[in-house]
Amino acid sequence: MFPRLGRSSRLAWNPIALGPYRPAISRFSKPIARSFHTPSALHAPKIAPRLRQRIRSATQVVGKPLTPAQRRIRNIGMGALGIATASYVVAVAWDADYPLSMAAIGAFRTTTTFLAGSLCMADYKLLHARYYFTGYDSDEYAAARKVVHARSAQRLLSLCRLHGGIYIKAGQHIASLTFVLPNEFTDTLSVLQDRAPFHSYDEVEKTFYDDFGKRISEVFSMFEERPLAAASIAQVHRARIRETGELVAVKVQHADVSRLFGVDMWTMESLTSLAHELFGSDFELTWIVGEFRKNVETEFDFQNEAKNGQETMNRFQHRKNEFHVPKIYWNLTRERILTMEYIDGVKVNDVERLREIGVDPKWVGRVLQDVFAEMYHPGNMLVYRDPDTNQAKLVLLDHGLYRSIPNNYRLAYCELWRALLSADYNMLQRAAINLNVPRFADMMSIVFTGRLITPTSSSTSTTTSSLSKELSKEERRAAHKELTKGYNVNDIFYFLENVPRELLLIFRVSHMVNSIHRQLGAWKGERFEIYAKYATRGFWCETRDELHMQPTQRTGWKSRWYLFGGAPNLKRSVQYLREVIGMRIRLLIAETALLLIEWWRGGELELDIVDKAVEDKLQMAAH
Repeated sequence: MFPRLGRSSRLAWNPIALGPYRPAISRFSKPIARSFHTPSALHAPKIAPRLRQRIRSATQVVGKPLTPAQRRIRNIGMGALGIATASYVVAVAWDADYPLSMAAIGAFRTTTTFLAGSLCMADYKLLHARYYFTGYDSDEYAAARKVVHARSAQRLLSLCRLHGGIYIKAGQHIASLTFVLPNEFTDTLSVLQDRAPFHSYDEVEKTFYDDFGKRISEVFSMFEERPLAAASIAQVHRARIRETGELVAVKVQHADVSRLFGVDMWTMESLTSLAHELFGSDFELTWIVGEFRKNVETEFDFQNEAKNGQETMNRFQHRKNEFHVPKIYWNLTRERILTMEYIDGVKVNDVERLREIGVDPKWVGRVLQDVFAEMYHPGNMLVYRDPDTNQAKLVLLDHGLYRSIPNNYRLAYCELWRALLSADYNMLQRAAINLNVPRFADMMSIVFTGRLITPTSSSTSTTTSSLSKELSKEERRAAHKELTKGYNVNDIFYFLENVPRELLLIFRVSHMVNSIHRQLGAWKGERFEIYAKYATRGFWCETRDELHMQPTQRTGWKSRWYLFGGAPNLKRSVQYLREVIGMRIRLLIAETALLLIEWWRGGELELDIVDKAVEDKLQMAAH
């Protein structure tokens, strides 16, 4: 039986060898001291004599007392061992490159992550236990669950800010899953999308020297110590090349992120697996961690990012008057260092600044949709005026995360949008089968358009016009009801787990682009016009394999004048032409109807199409 616990017996937790984590530990130590006590019999003044006695008995030769010389040797040995241990600990805490320093920091990150995760899981378990007998359908339970969501989200936010690096990246990834997770998580963690903490100039200097064998001052005549921007895995500095005088942007990877990546991912995978064991199929999110790992591993290689940027530049030569990719300086690029042309631009969604430099935000919205319809990509964007031509251009900066979509999935995605725009239920079913989610054709219809396509929907009806109408509250409520009527949370997770991973990236990018397009004030129906154009062209025209065969298979344009849209044969050319004309007619009718409605109302018409569906429909089911 332990003696009575006293206030004076609080633990004094003062760990060492954790370098930059000491301030964080001191913050955590106060609540721990309030929660835990040690038995008063184990106070330091009482435990010291016992400890000395045990050390003596452990080091004493059995059956024979120690001589004075032996005692001196023992004391010297114990002192040397203590000094060596203390020096070892100081070395670990002092040298950031020391392997055991990474081990100590990794152990701390793992421990605090498991602590935060365990608190969240315990919170949800207690919530379920509290309402086990009364049921989970009451308003009281829904309100209590929102409180637990908010509390857990705040713990995750504190954890991400404490550890930084990959944790910031993971928090940003979670914040982007607005179609899966509750608002309390996505809204709370969305603050991580802002400027991330940056690393010191000394660390940047060391990384540069390790990769190039030179000091920064030997390569650049000017290098701004304070970064222009900082992200979860890297930061960007403005510099001037010493030899040429060119102004460049230098992207430098954080040194500790890749070294701690393995232990951080193991921690996250273990936590999600544990949550799955505790909560069953209601918490199947292990696939998110796997997808996150794959994405981050791709983004670590800056040379690969440079290749992607070069390929994008070559692919969009036909848009060089309105789209730009910064030039890559290959001689100053390594796996952890990327040097590219410096662009002084305006953020793509800063409407006021765009107008100040004489750029129409609606023009930016159209170019944005056109570019991303040709190539979906999640990256930062700017708008600037070319100093040589004074032409406004959209600039795509980040090229670390690229996915090559298999041709069968690309065609299935094109077919999906053709079905949605023409209300063809049979085509929608085929697209769902080809995308590995045959049971979820109705769900995709509601998620992307807010409307349910049924077998009785007519492909010749002006469906595009109805898509461009504003969704009333009653229509949104009906869409929610249709979505939740046949699907539960497990179905949502099954859908997300089985849909092609490339399509998940498309979902994220599509949501991002549509959100920016809405902020720029562009006409919402413009999206469907662009989707119709590229979905039709992508389905009927040449595949990549057919394009590679062009030099040996094709003749001049005079022998191919009857082919349209790049189709390789007459049959596909006629199909393409017929579908394009049909889509154009429907879109023209829709636009005319909307202009008449706007004129009749005497004001500007706000349209609400896919955005609300993407943001709200799946989220309603996940709740």
